[in-house]
Amino acid sequence: MKFFSTIIEQLDMAVAEIAVDQPIHSRFALILIDNATELLIHRSCNTLPTAPKR
Repeated sequence: MKFFSTIIEQLDMAVAEIAVDQPIHSRFALILIDNATELLIHRSCNTLPTAPKR
């Protein structure tokens, strides 16, 4: 549950940064969104089954 609350916090912060309507804040929002996406992809890749080691 803590993992998803971290993602939600980042996305909420990104929304607040976009609302400022300044280029630097929009860039920071993009970084936050990118990071949240990377964390979600990393987590989903870690849950995939792996091939047996030979």
